[in-house]
Amino acid sequence: MSISIQVAVCDCCPTIRYGLQHILSTDLNINMVAQASSHEEMLTRFADVDLDVILIDVEANTQPGFNYLRQFREMRPDVKTIIFTGYTDKKVILEAIDVGVQGYQLKQADCNDIINAIHVVHRGGTSLAPCVTTTLLEQMQKNQQQMQAELGNKRVEATSGGGMVRAVVNGRQELLELRIDKEVVDPRDVEMLEELICAAVNKAMENSRDMMGQEMSKLTGGASLPGIFNNLFTG
Repeated sequence: MSISIQVAVCDCCPTIRYGLQHILSTDLNINMVAQASSHEEMLTRFADVDLDVILIDVEANTQPGFNYLRQFREMRPDVKTIIFTGYTDKKVILEAIDVGVQGYQLKQADCNDIINAIHVVHRGGTSLAPCVTTTLLEQMQKNQQQMQAELGNKRVEATSGGGMVRAVVNGRQELLELRIDKEVVDPRDVEMLEELICAAVNKAMENSRDMMGQEMSKLTGGASLPGIFNNLFTG
């Protein structure tokens, strides 16, 4: 069954807009229904147009453009967004992730890649240029290293025997303290003491793993990840 994808383009360069119109016209399932030459114009011109996907450029000074894009996404949350730019800067890419776009493609991309990106995001997927994937993985690695360092400074504890045995563990599941009340030390019943120690340590380790899971959820954004992250890290 044929589909019809309604697409709009926001780019300050008329040559880029004309070129995209020509490229998209080669796919009978894609209709370019609107154009805007600025982000301000995008907000007014695209407000009531029947749209599925927009392709939008961003400038080197990213903040103003992304502020407009945030406004547009609040106004039209149903529309999928592809950043279509010449910038490979880490700052631009991470800002795009924060906004929650579904695609990021470069202007030097092959025509078929551009068309394919539109189809992919329209189906609910994510379309990323290789530079974006590299940046995301590097950022994830950096965040994970920072998280591991922070977990080493965080502590959880657990007790057994009504508080007679207490174990303290850090976020990396390293046992830091083991305190035993002298009243529970009975040379005639070493087995009971061993059981209490194991119970306290195991519970502390469990608490530590739970804490690590919570921190990892923060790192990946959990189930509320925007656009790119949501698809990249949750399959």
